[in-house]
Amino acid sequence: MVSKQSRSTNEVKKGIGLFTYEQAKNTTPFQYLAQVVVGIVFFLAGGLLVYHVTIVRGEEIRAFGSPEMHLWDWSTSLAMMIIGVFMAHAGIIFYARRIIKEITISFAARKSAGRRKVYRD
Repeated sequence: MVSKQSRSTNEVKKGIGLFTYEQAKNTTPFQYLAQVVVGIVFFLAGGLLVYHVTIVRGEEIRAFGSPEMHLWDWSTSLAMMIIGVFMAHAGIIFYARRIIKEITISFAARKSAGRRKVYRD
């Protein structure tokens, strides 16, 4: 007779970050890597825009005494940084979990290897 383990109907499988379980299940490690790369590119582009706005405001202070607000520049650059974080978060979580898992497994293997005793006749 074959027995099946039944799961609770209230149990919900967790995904990765903002991804649902179904989205995470159908995503390959290469796709996570691509998400990280594209997210970092967006984040760095937004950071460069923040740096540019800061430089422009500094030049305006030197030239005119007071800078303009540059509201659209600030909002665009910060939005790009936030979009980059959202694009990269699942890949970062995925690879962080893999790295931590490998470190703990190798640490446990080294720790248990030191405890083994060799019995000889």
